[in-house]
Amino acid sequence: MMNKKILGIAIVAIMAITSTVPTYAAERSLKDSGAKQTKIEAKHTKGLDNKGKFDGKAGHEGQNFSEKAKELGVDITGLSTADAQAKIMVAQAQKLGIDTTGLTADQIKEKIKATREDQGLAERAKKLGVDITGLSKEDAQAKIMAAQAQKLGIDTTGLTVDQIKEKIKATREEQGLAERAKKLGVDITGLSTTDAQAKIMTAQA
Repeated sequence: MMNKKILGIAIVAIMAITSTVPTYAAERSLKDSGAKQTKIEAKHTKGLDNKGKFDGKAGHEGQNFSEKAKELGVDITGLSTADAQAKIMVAQAQKLGIDTTGLTADQIKEKIKATREDQGLAERAKKLGVDITGLSKEDAQAKIMAAQAQKLGIDTTGLTVDQIKEKIKATREEQGLAERAKKLGVDITGLSTTDAQAKIMTAQA
């Protein structure tokens, strides 16, 4: 009789423990998910007021927008993220001399990208003394690449654009290795790139 009573008490105790563990786990899970959600919400609301508008205060994202807007002389106070981005993009386009009339946000973005690429090509061409006036982007790039190759002493006769590109890359790597070897007092004359790198690495160790 006593054994049955003890057994009954033990069963009740086990049931109580097993029912408590899932409850605790569930509470912990809810608490953790709540904390994660709070972090996510905080991440997306930095720099915004309680209505989702820019307040010009704390937050990395908000600061980035505010800095860009300030540089461009644009006021984005009270605007939503989307409206702030659109206003900044239009200002950037206008600064680059792009007419945004009738263009969508994506079209403006593409125009800005293309204009910056063109400006980059023009700067590179100027440094190399190359005239790319009236050339398409592809032809301008090819002409600039050929000029870079010639400056590095590469013979581009019969080479494709990709081959010239590879030659330029390889030559610059070799020049870099030669400079490092010279600083270390290492002779890499006649060595392959791999062997030269290994010899330089050994000297550095």
